Amino acid sequence: MLVGAAVWFSIMSALVKLAGRELPMGMAMFARSLVTLVFSYAVVQRQGRSFQSAEKKLLVLRGLFGLGGIVCFFYAVLSLPIAEATVIQFMNPLLTTLLAFVVLKERPGGSVGLALALGLSGTLLVARPAALFGEHVALSQQGVLAGIGGAVFSSCAYVTIRRVTRTNHPDLVAFYFPLVATPATFVFALATWTWPTPRGWVLLFAIGCVTHMGQLWMTRGLALVPAGRGTAVGYLQIAFASLWGLCFFGERPSAWTAAGASLVILAAVVVVRTVPKANVAERAK
Repeated sequence: MLVGAAVWFSIMSALVKLAGRELPMGMAMFARSLVTLVFSYAVVQRQGRSFQSAEKKLLVLRGLFGLGGIVCFFYAVLSLPIAEATVIQFMNPLLTTLLAFVVLKERPGGSVGLALALGLSGTLLVARPAALFGEHVALSQQGVLAGIGGAVFSSCAYVTIRRVTRTNHPDLVAFYFPLVATPATFVFALATWTWPTPRGWVLLFAIGCVTHMGQLWMTRGLALVPAGRGTAVGYLQIAFASLWGLCFFGERPSAWTAAGASLVILAAVVVVRTVPKANVAERAK
């Protein structure tokens, strides 16, 4: 499920990049949230599940963290090449591992310090801040900061998902995210509304569809495995994003990006191999 989620989210990044050529970011965010809301509502309704929960505050908090992640990541994708934006965003498995240890008491393996050092080094190679590298940097620094912010918000969202799926069905958790995000992103869309072309409508609907699949598969996957291990699987998204960037936007990753991505992926491998396995069969019940 988590590998599939990585595929869906990488496709979403490419669609957002395409839509950004003719539509404001706010409209893409609103379409993403609205279509996901409709689909996730239909899933819960079809299953005959209650929409009520004793942990509504946590569900709303998950939605707010997700909203912050949407805003930051969309801005980063529109400001940076897809591969670079994705690598920076994927600091989040390392941050998630730390947060899961502090909040959920999911003990990381002894090599988590090595993984953090590798991940941070890889991210710095991709972002190449002028203060450290002493050179003119082609990447938008606002875009880099947005990518880092997106990673922080995403980490908080993943840990919240892991916590709240202990007592709530993953599909209900997936529903509450767009329930919070849709009215908030509507404000962004209204402020910058541009009437879409037929192609624009298709792109907006497609963004919502692939996002729904990504959110659904990610939430179900995180219900079954420790948060750090689960989100580390998402590093596969870097490879897919690089492929879409090369095929559809002519974005050939630089040597710096390739080196940085290699370190980040290596960090993910360390995390996956050292975080203790969950009792997946028990969680799946």
